[in-house]
Amino acid sequence: MNDRPRAARDRQVILVVDDAPEILECVHGLFAAEADVLFATSGQEAMELAYIHPPDLILMDIVMPGMDGYETCRRFREQASSADLPLIFLTALGAEEDEAKGLALGAIDFIHKPFNPEILQAKVRNHLLAKVQQDIYKSQALRDQLTGLPNRRHFDDTLIKEWERGVRGCTELAFLMIDVDRFKAYNDHLGHLEGDRCLAQVAAAMEAALPRRIDFLARYGGEEFAAILPATSLLGALRVGETLRAAVEALEIPAPFLPAGRLTVSVGAASLVPTLRDQVETLAVRADKGLYNAKRDGRNRVGVEDIGFRIQPGPLAPREAIASPEPPDQPLILLVDDDARMRLLMEARLATMGTRIATFPEAGSASTLLSRQTPDLILSDVVMPGMDGFEFCRQCKLDSQLTGVPFVLLTAVSRNLRERALGAGADDYLSKMEMEQVFRMRVRTHLELGLNRASETVPAGAQVLLLTRATLVHQVIATQMEAAGIGLRTASDWAAVLEALAGAGADTLVLDAAMLTDLPPQWFDRLRDMPAGLNLPILALASPQEDEFLLKIEHELQDRSAKPLEAREVRHRLLLMLRLAQARRGATLAR
Repeated sequence: MNDRPRAARDRQVILVVDDAPEILECVHGLFAAEADVLFATSGQEAMELAYIHPPDLILMDIVMPGMDGYETCRRFREQASSADLPLIFLTALGAEEDEAKGLALGAIDFIHKPFNPEILQAKVRNHLLAKVQQDIYKSQALRDQLTGLPNRRHFDDTLIKEWERGVRGCTELAFLMIDVDRFKAYNDHLGHLEGDRCLAQVAAAMEAALPRRIDFLARYGGEEFAAILPATSLLGALRVGETLRAAVEALEIPAPFLPAGRLTVSVGAASLVPTLRDQVETLAVRADKGLYNAKRDGRNRVGVEDIGFRIQPGPLAPREAIASPEPPDQPLILLVDDDARMRLLMEARLATMGTRIATFPEAGSASTLLSRQTPDLILSDVVMPGMDGFEFCRQCKLDSQLTGVPFVLLTAVSRNLRERALGAGADDYLSKMEMEQVFRMRVRTHLELGLNRASETVPAGAQVLLLTRATLVHQVIATQMEAAGIGLRTASDWAAVLEALAGAGADTLVLDAAMLTDLPPQWFDRLRDMPAGLNLPILALASPQEDEFLLKIEHELQDRSAKPLEAREVRHRLLLMLRLAQARRGATLAR
């Protein structure tokens, strides 16, 4: 992710945010020949799309359903990754106070509808040209002249941006601290000019050895380098650290006055899941402790903060020798997405689930695998070249060998996804920006459905048990269950849930996260000790403020639905839980 300046790229990107189709069509016609034009019809969709495809300029309406343009602009300005993004309001609001408010929020221009196409083109082109010049200037200002790598300032800015991404997606973020061993002695013997030449060689070797485009390597200061590895676990960070260490050793830069006889580096590795409570500096501190351990243990190795977890110099053992041996019946997930960055991020999320992963950039090539092998779960992007995700889903569901394989559509935006996904026969739909724990829950659920080839229908007489004290929550659930012909019982405290399960039992438990403040100790242990609770699927209902409670019990949950509750979404989630309950009963009987 050591980005080229924008001037070196092919085309700039304009994001148009407006709920009027005629405006989207008009702007596309004006700029499609000279830039990539992306569309969003709401503020939330714009933020999601800008996260996946960072634009060079945003043209945005103010009056939109849900989050208006003012609030969207404010949120863009709050995030380090979009704080300086040029944004122009394109709106029918004509009062001076409207314009003043927009400019005060950080917009660079305010264009009134109906607009003159030639004036709009001229203004947009001027702002895009200024963006190119700004990108070139920033690239020069943020580049280390000696090594050509990003400098410390660029590194610090990027770390904050990746930290924000990690917070939004609950994905791991790794940090490597790299130091050239005994570099002062090298300079003392050969002089600073030779030392500079040596640092440039080391930088080039490590940059070439980085395994992914999204990884970011920079000169941290003096003879120190640092790397940011998005969506990377500690084991993954150790592997990359070892790759960089080996790349420098392979240069065989002679240094007979040093104990190793050649130039080497030591690496400290750290990884964590960023949260709003943590400080960004935590990663650097942990990596620095790992570097200290590597130096103390003899240099030319990778170390971590935990003294008991280090690896020796030399090539890593094969993956199978480090991880637990993969069982022969390890589940297979097919992942189809034309965005290489998103494939890497999705693979990183799936890598912790003990599955095999087959990835393809489009549906046509994925079909070659499906003709030879049946996966246990299919995850497919919606927007792809050639056959889109909806049509790919329809084709799979028509294949008798694939009918029982869960098909989940992935998207960066949410517009009309539920209706179109279910209409195409998909089992589920999932935002690529979904929280990490929710992503894991839903993938695990569908893997289980796929492995058991679960029925797509809910059995008659199904029963749902709801734990809540909120009248509104009860009303929404009750209405949806009545419409689906499913029985519902309600418990107002944790003890009442166990009593209900000891009596008539239930097929699914729905718990309101507001109740988690009163969760008794070892309650889930007591639940799983009961015959009716052993394999009971659990759906949690949580607002964004309550999501942190779910982290503590994530391993007990199969899904989460957001509050305030959207009726059809809740119904869909509950029907999936009831299908899972039926699949678990079938698996138990089979054993």
